[in-house]
Amino acid sequence: MPKSQPFSWSRLLLRQTLKNPTKSPLHFSPRRYIYTLHLPTVQTPKPWPTGRISCSFSYSTVSSRAIQDLLAEVEKERHRDREQRKRAGLDTKDIDQEDEEDYMGVMPLIEKLEKEKLKNTGDLNMYEEPTDSDSDQDDERFTRDAVQKRFDEFQRKAKRHQELLNNFVESETLDDTFKWMNKIDKFEQKHFYLRPEYRVIGELINRVKVAEGKDKFILQQKLNRAMRLVEWKEAYDPNSPANYGVIQHEQVGPSVDLLEHAGFEKEKAIIQGVDDDDEEEFDDMKEKDDILLEKLNAIDKKLEEKLAELDHTFGKKGKVLEEEIRDLAEERNSLTEKKRRPLYRKGFDVKLIDVNRTCKVTKGGQVVKYTAILACGNYHGVVGYAKAKGPAVPIALQKAYEKCFQNLHYVERHEEHTIAHAIQTAYKKTKVYLWPASTTTGMKAGRTVQTILNLAGFKNVKSKVVGSRNPHNTVKAVFKALNEIETPKDVQEKFGRTVVEKLSNFVQLQFNCNRNEYLWLESGSLKLLSTKQGIFAMETWFVIVVSLCISYLLKSIFSLVFRDGTTTRKLTATATLPPGPINLPIIGNIFWLRKSFSELEPILRNLHAKYGPIVTLHIGPRPAIFIRSRFLAHQALVQNGAVFADRPPALATSKIISSNQHNISSAFYGSTWRLLRRNLTSEILSPLRVKSYSRARKWVLEILYAMFCLLALMCFGDKLDEKQIKEIEAAQRRMLLAFGRFNLLNFWPRLTKILFRKRWQQFLHLREEQERILVPLINARKTKLQSKVDQSDNKASEEEGEEFVVSYVDTLLELQLPDEKRKLDECEIVSLCSEFLNAGTDTTSTALEWILANIVKHPRIQERLLAEIKGVVGGDGDEVQVEEVKEEDLHKMAYLKAVILEGLRRHPPGHFVLPHAVTEDVVLDGHLVPKDGSVNFMVAEIGWDPNVWEDPMAFKPERFLRDGRGGDADADCFDITGSREIKMMPFGVGRRICPGSGLAILHLEYFVANLVWKFEWTADNGDELDLSEKQEFTMVMKNPLKARISPRLNKSP
Repeated sequence: MPKSQPFSWSRLLLRQTLKNPTKSPLHFSPRRYIYTLHLPTVQTPKPWPTGRISCSFSYSTVSSRAIQDLLAEVEKERHRDREQRKRAGLDTKDIDQEDEEDYMGVMPLIEKLEKEKLKNTGDLNMYEEPTDSDSDQDDERFTRDAVQKRFDEFQRKAKRHQELLNNFVESETLDDTFKWMNKIDKFEQKHFYLRPEYRVIGELINRVKVAEGKDKFILQQKLNRAMRLVEWKEAYDPNSPANYGVIQHEQVGPSVDLLEHAGFEKEKAIIQGVDDDDEEEFDDMKEKDDILLEKLNAIDKKLEEKLAELDHTFGKKGKVLEEEIRDLAEERNSLTEKKRRPLYRKGFDVKLIDVNRTCKVTKGGQVVKYTAILACGNYHGVVGYAKAKGPAVPIALQKAYEKCFQNLHYVERHEEHTIAHAIQTAYKKTKVYLWPASTTTGMKAGRTVQTILNLAGFKNVKSKVVGSRNPHNTVKAVFKALNEIETPKDVQEKFGRTVVEKLSNFVQLQFNCNRNEYLWLESGSLKLLSTKQGIFAMETWFVIVVSLCISYLLKSIFSLVFRDGTTTRKLTATATLPPGPINLPIIGNIFWLRKSFSELEPILRNLHAKYGPIVTLHIGPRPAIFIRSRFLAHQALVQNGAVFADRPPALATSKIISSNQHNISSAFYGSTWRLLRRNLTSEILSPLRVKSYSRARKWVLEILYAMFCLLALMCFGDKLDEKQIKEIEAAQRRMLLAFGRFNLLNFWPRLTKILFRKRWQQFLHLREEQERILVPLINARKTKLQSKVDQSDNKASEEEGEEFVVSYVDTLLELQLPDEKRKLDECEIVSLCSEFLNAGTDTTSTALEWILANIVKHPRIQERLLAEIKGVVGGDGDEVQVEEVKEEDLHKMAYLKAVILEGLRRHPPGHFVLPHAVTEDVVLDGHLVPKDGSVNFMVAEIGWDPNVWEDPMAFKPERFLRDGRGGDADADCFDITGSREIKMMPFGVGRRICPGSGLAILHLEYFVANLVWKFEWTADNGDELDLSEKQEFTMVMKNPLKARISPRLNKSP
């Protein structure tokens, strides 16, 4: 533009129009809206500044010469765009059509300016832009008096508005209130120019902020609809200044047009550079949109060809074509994800479900139609779908795209990742089943169902589609299922009460009552006296006689009242309990009263030989089922793992030890058990956390009580002194050894609390002693953790060289029980710590003792093991070059792993896993397993199965090696979890498998390797080792291991 020509508003108008052309309502770019009430700022008049204030409000036309220049500039822009398209190898057909259509609306604007010019031909100078000679200084609108007048007028309006508000507040009657409300509304609409649609949008925004759930979703849909209407109105209103680029320019200081003659070269360069950047950005965006559109058209064309070819293609070629069509659909989805969306669709994603081609033969020829099914969602509970038809694929897709946003559904998500309960729905011949899943499961569903669930925001759901796989029927069935999800609020409105809360309150009340009763027993003033064997026997038979009488009386009454019940007939009509010895009325199998549980194993072997792999004993009021078959164990614990994953109700003494079954081993199968187990496995037993305790394993290798010291450090996070270790170990062992002596108290708890108050006090005293020792350690850890949080930089610990270790107690302090909505109390934390110490200490130390005993008994095993260690870590002759076998070397020792596995198979620390229970009555191997019974699996008998192991009672680690001589190890790939097949189960199998099995094997490998590497183990005085067993808390050696140990180093280690 030549500098001599004055800058005109129409030129700026056309320039802005070229940069912002009008677009289709489906492809306009998102806009920003600020819904605020703009009022003039109330300020006191200030003295005029020395600089000049210029405020220009000009609406002018141009002369005929200027119009020609504008048209020439338009043609220049089009020519440049056409050349760029040609250089990029793109089609210019659409640009050529613009010459005739004039899609930017420039010509109507010019015609309007020409008419305005012809109407006022008297004074042409009034349409020219102001120059330096036409200053705003002489304009009467900006004089001091005019500004003061406008300020006074606004003050008067503001004062009047405040008076109306005061009258509204002080109104006493309802009629006066409505009168002043109407006056306020009219006054605001007249003087405060706020468009009504923006007032509606503002009100909707305020409501959305406080709404929740489905109400929030409905308000959001209304808000999106209102914003869309405003958006369309502003984009296509011919009277809207935004569409024609009219800019009401208002600024302080010299206006832009004065820069042409004032010599502000820097300012002009900045303005010109900004315009150039905007033009280049617009050109790049338009070029990218054109390229994307061409790709989409090419894919749509390929889809039409493939669908037409699919009509007469069958067999393998047809399946290949279906896969190609799916790939094209996924490619189209990936391209449309990058496309810009309008504001009211922001955050939504659209996926193609299916495209189908139908051909109908008529007299006029073939009529081809395409059907498209699309689904959309925002990954936060809002999902929709639509089905549309069209003569071409793009038309069908466009129709479905518009319709799917008009058919949105709000779906409730449980814990933001899954559904709250299982659902079964059907639509025509299609049935859809949905089940909730845990956080680590992921999405297990077909392609159609998985696409919809992902769009809705679900992450862990299992699904099964039965019957017709028609995509439309499947989509309808899935949406029907999602709409049937019920929340706790829906259940409350449906039944009028919250059953879960009432039940949890009842359980909490019962537990508190039991605790009060225990405290009452503890407060007795009787001294603890040691009972003699004769008194114990007399008490035992006394409770037997009294219990038999009461049981016989109660059973007689119940049989008279419930003898016509149908429940028992229904259960026994199809299946019966597994066989077993004669069940005497009331007393069941009387031999349990004179045999402890440890002496029950020989009797069970005889019963299995007589009745088969599954037998029943009636121990107390509930039947106890014992299984010794590995096939039945796999069927129960793996194939039906969810049903057999429960625990039976704890006995009276067990409830005290486990804090009413609030630990991992005895908790019922549910959310509490999942929380406690997940906390242990992810926070303490994860590979990274286990590796962080490697220094602790090296530390305990050199001291006594090694295994217990290591577990105590992992539990409490501190290296305890020998006195504390012995005190904790003594308290734990007293509780475990005395537990068998108190089985009598479980026979009839309410009666034994009266008859055997002394024994109950002894048991409660042991529990009190355990809490007295462990609670201070827990509180000390809590204080240390709090001080670490308060101090962002613990310089004292750094100076002393201490390292903060995350302990098991640290993870328990912040846990919150999901059902009871509370944190763990001290008694529950004590129970969990006690469980952690017992499970990781006694079982592992027992297994270590058995393995070392067999190494002493079989010197060839020790020699071969030592040779393998030398081959990995190095060493010549009898002198050891490396003092420690490191953890990272253990995976290279195949024979070591074989020795560990053989020790666990031949001498499992526990010959029975903890009793299981079923969540519902089930049939196993043709026998009934009742819900109120307990299921026990014989670990030792399964590991000694002669059908699996040759010479099972011999200690042969070579059985776990492929070639039997120490080649490639089969031990590394041996499935000790039993998921594929059960050959041994020292840690249990299924969902209740021991969570610390990996840690236990690591500890056994580490300690065995280092003990063999540092010492030579031989029998004491050449005596033959006695490998007899004795049942304590675990199956230990009847005669503890005594061996002669000599260091392998020339110097002391």
